[in-house]
Formats: sequence, structure tokens, C-alpha cells
Amino acid sequence: MSDHPAQGPSPSGAAQRTEALRRIGQLLQVEKPRDGLELEVSGMIGHALGAARAGYAQLDGGASTLRIRDDWAAPPVACIAGNYSTELFIETINRLAAGQVIAVSDIAASPWLGGDAGAYASIGARAFIKVPVRRYGRLCGMLFVHADQPRDWSFSEVDFMREAAERLSAAPVPPAAPEA
Repeated sequence: MSDHPAQGPSPSGAAQRTEALRRIGQLLQVEKPRDGLELEVSGMIGHALGAARAGYAQLDGGASTLRIRDDWAAPPVACIAGNYSTELFIETINRLAAGQVIAVSDIAASPWLGGDAGAYASIGARAFIKVPVRRYGRLCGMLFVHADQPRDWSFSEVDFMREAAERLSAAPVPPAAPEA
């Protein structure tokens, strides 16, 4: 993790995250790919963390584009579905490719982000957690959650995201792997 998460989450938040993980696991075990599945899972994650936005970004085979098909956002935060050049988030992607889970409590105060900070500002993200999703040993995407204000993420919130990403990776029909 890049920033130091806060120490204890609320007990009700922990119960909500546990229930969300249970539901995500069940959903991904029985569901076939369908319209709205990513949005449903993203919504469970966003609600469980009280976040501004949550979703999954798929890295294309050439590693030049991030594709967000569906993301969940709490009103009045805008959804960011679409295609984005990986160059906009190169520092973040380099760390994810190295297998790092990243929790940033204040994007503007994180100098390692370099030019990525401007891209995050343009989508209204002020804090985030990003977890790499790997297939065949390679980065194929990331599970993300954004806050629209600086936020100290707890260790249990980061673990929740890591566990959600593991469930996503273990799904019967996983996210597409980058082509060789």
C-alpha cells in the first residue's frame, strides 16, 4: 500500500463488507457473463465501503487501453465508463503490474503519482484503492474504488478489496487475459 491506512473500521461496516463478499462470491460462482453483472458487483463494493465510485477496469491485450464497461457511482458522482489510455495512469499501472495493492488517502499529496494525479482529478477521484487482477501471471485489469474527498482507508477496507478481487479472479468466466 502506498499510504498508511487508518486503524479500525466500524463494526457495522465490517459486517456489511463480510456480507458483500459472500454475495459477490455467490454471484460470480453461478452467473454467466451478462449485461449489468459488473455494475451489480461494483455496486456491492461501493455500498460496502461507502465510496463515491467502484468498478473494474480491463487492460486490453496491447496494454494501451483501460476499458471500464460499467461502474457504480453514488449520486451526484458521475460514472466513468469508457476507454482510457494507460498513459494517463502509467505510475499506477506500473505498480499494479508489479502486483502491488495500492491505497492512496490523498491523491494530491502523493508525489509518486506524478502525471496520474491530473487524470484522477479530471474524474473527480481524491482517494482510491486499486487491486490488480491477474490471469496467466499477467495484469489483465484492476478492481477500483474511489472517494471524492481525501480518505484514510482502513486495513480491513483494503483487505476487503483484495478479497473481492480474488473472487473476481476465481470466477468461472474470468476477465479476459491480455493477448501475448
